Amino acid sequence: MVENILSTIICDEFERQIRPHDGKQWPHKHGLKFTFSLWYRDDERMSRDGFYPKTEMLLYAECNYVGVYVRTYDVHGLDTKEEDAKWECMSHHDSCWRTDGVQRFLWENREILNGIGQVFKPWCEKVEVNEELKEELREIRRRKYNR
Repeated sequence: MVENILSTIICDEFERQIRPHDGKQWPHKHGLKFTFSLWYRDDERMSRDGFYPKTEMLLYAECNYVGVYVRTYDVHGLDTKEEDAKWECMSHHDSCWRTDGVQRFLWENREILNGIGQVFKPWCEKVEVNEELKEELREIRRRKYNR
């Protein structure tokens, strides 16, 4: 139940901040990034310094299809540094991104979802998607969907 509410809030925020429905602002230059705190029940995901990794979700629509991308890295960079963390494509679709991407991520992690946002920072962040990141996201989609 809470996953559905949170999914609706996240998707509505993306629609409000990033994705206008008039189509005049394509290609989009920004995405919306959310940070999650996941509380793993076992210690195998805990980093060497005793902290759990940070999980980020990026929503980005180059045109009318919205991509939902997730990556995880160690906050202190002892295991996987932020710049080395690879994005995974959860979904890339014109309408099903809400359920196949955002809602599925929240559902799969519902038992370990500890929080959203970071201390003393906004709960989501508008980020610039430069050409390098666009190409990285395209390549991830090509590998996932064979197209």
